[in-house]
Amino acid sequence: MIYLDRRMKNKSLKPQQGVIFLYSSGKKEDVLAYRLLTEAGIPFKNFGGVRGEQTPYIEFKGWRYSGIDEIKEFISSLYIEDRG
Repeated sequence: MIYLDRRMKNKSLKPQQGVIFLYSSGKKEDVLAYRLLTEAGIPFKNFGGVRGEQTPYIEFKGWRYSGIDEIKEFISSLYIEDRG
């Protein structure tokens, strides 16, 4: 995706300790959240729809990131600047 290509240029994925969980809301944003994580090469566990949720969200190490904007920021935080 253009967003990830531009923001992740010259960066590499940090080693992760813990499991990233993606919870679906049953809305069209779920597909975008799934694609963002997949195209960024980030391993995660996907869960089906959660009743009452309006947007997809991620849980990681006790933190919750709701909506596409927070998910994008979360993905950005997983990368570090390459030195070279």
